[in-house]
Amino acid sequence: MRKVTLVGSVALVYVAFAPQIVTWVLKVSPSVSSFFGGTGLLIVVGVALDLSQRMDQYLLMQHYQGFLEGGKMRGRR
Repeated sequence: MRKVTLVGSVALVYVAFAPQIVTWVLKVSPSVSSFFGGTGLLIVVGVALDLSQRMDQYLLMQHYQGFLEGGKMRGRR
């Protein structure tokens, strides 16, 4: 459990410092780099994960609906 907490905290530190790193490395203005970092990055990742989960659930539901509507089940006689 502690390893997961450590990895999560390192990821949050990266997200927090990403705008400053982009400003230093790419030599762009802080307003441009802050647009692509911090809270915006967390929102984009959260939406992408939610979309991926919803797509998986939809495809799984379609698979089960096809199985249920398939007709009679044939067994040994």
